[in-house]
Amino acid sequence: MNTSTIYTKTIRPVLAAALLGMVLLSSAFAGGYGISGDGVQQSDPKGREIITSLVRREDVVVLTASFPEDTPQLKLGLYTMLGKLVQVHPTTTVERGEYGFVFPLRGLPGGPYILILEANGQRIVNKFMLSR
Repeated sequence: MNTSTIYTKTIRPVLAAALLGMVLLSSAFAGGYGISGDGVQQSDPKGREIITSLVRREDVVVLTASFPEDTPQLKLGLYTMLGKLVQVHPTTTVERGEYGFVFPLRGLPGGPYILILEANGQRIVNKFMLSR
C-alpha cells in the first residue's frame, strides 16, 4: 500500500469528518462570552406546542417552558454534547402554565451542553455553550 492509498482510504475521511464536526459546532454555538444557545422544537400538529426559552443567571441556567395543557409525564435532562447525562431535573409532572426549571452549573467544565425536554409527545432540544 503506497502513501497515496493510505491518505485516500484512511486520512481523508477522518479529516473530512473532523472538519464537518468543527463547522457544525461553530455554527450551533456561535455566540459571545457566557452562555449562548438556541432551541429546536418538534411541531405539534394539534397546536399544543410547548414554548421554551433558556437564560443564564449567576451559576445556574433556567429553562422556562410554557405548557398548553396538563403534562402527566415530563422528562428533563442536561447532557454533554457527547450524550453523557449530567443532571436530571426532579420534576416529573406539571399542570397547564409556565414553569422555570433551574439547573446548577457550578463545578461543570466549560463547553457545549444540551437540555432535552420530553413531554406530551414532544421533544424539545436547547443547546448552549458554557464559557468559564
